[in-house]
Amino acid sequence: MASSAAFVLAACGPDEPDPPEEPDDEDLPDPDLDEEPSEPSGDDATEDDDADEGTDDEADDDASEDEGAAPLDVEETTDISERDAVEARLMVTDVRVGSHDGFDRIVVELEGEGEVGWSLEPTDSPTSQGRGDPVEFEGASALWLSVRGITLPGDEPEGIDPDARFETDTVPGTGEGPVIEVVRDTIFEGIETYAIGLDEERAYRIARFEDPERVVIDVVD
Repeated sequence: MASSAAFVLAACGPDEPDPPEEPDDEDLPDPDLDEEPSEPSGDDATEDDDADEGTDDEADDDASEDEGAAPLDVEETTDISERDAVEARLMVTDVRVGSHDGFDRIVVELEGEGEVGWSLEPTDSPTSQGRGDPVEFEGASALWLSVRGITLPGDEPEGIDPDARFETDTVPGTGEGPVIEVVRDTIFEGIETYAIGLDEERAYRIARFEDPERVVIDVVD
């Protein structure tokens, strides 16, 4: 999480026990690793109250390897979800898809500065930002993901390897759930877009996590 938990201090008499410590935010489970969902954070609530935030110690290399993942503990929706980026200069370094019991999970991992934002909207006909051309994808419906706070190639923050930028055109689904593929579109005015092809219109959950910075999307099966 962006901040550490506060500790409550109180004066103790000679026969009084020390007051209990508040739980540390770093103890919240991570969606790539843990079997229990993390608690929602009001700081990251979207217009639909479907955002969440958490931290981890070490991120799994591949979301599909996490067989015990629990769904995000946030409300599912079929409406648009939006979150503003905060002082962000980021680049996407990985996009991966995993199938779990009752949902497919998409993880968009980033490096850089600040907090990522997004817009996620169900659509049957996504169009490329800037040009307006149709974006081709496999599936009967799609989620149109706009990742906010993205730098253009060559404008990465100091210390970030530009060769680590994710540039794969298509990430296939696992063949076991509702996500058929994720199609990368363009970067335009600080936004990188993706069409998430689905077998049919589906509800989803979305959240932000950090260490590393990530957008996590659960598509409900």
